[in-house]
Amino acid sequence: MLQKIQAFDKTPPSLPQTHGATLAGVQAPALLQTAALCAHLGMNSSTLWRWIRERNFPKPIEVGSKTRMWRTAEVDAWLNSQATAAHTARQSVTGAGHE
Repeated sequence: MLQKIQAFDKTPPSLPQTHGATLAGVQAPALLQTAALCAHLGMNSSTLWRWIRERNFPKPIEVGSKTRMWRTAEVDAWLNSQATAAHTARQSVTGAGHE
């Protein structure tokens, strides 16, 4: 899967890449275009735009008239917040942590 992700990475050479940037634990450029982000997350662009509308997913940066890019750090923070929220919801349903 990492090979597919690298194949989709069309980050222009003028944009700096951050060596420490990760997305869901995988090394990634600091900015990702739509195709690369979807490849990282394992979804299609329709799902991405629905998440932006319905799930408060980070909005893209408009780089050009038709180019949108996402900050890897913002997406990673959003993913972590979703995981935390899901974990908290599971605990409240199962009663874990209640005495």
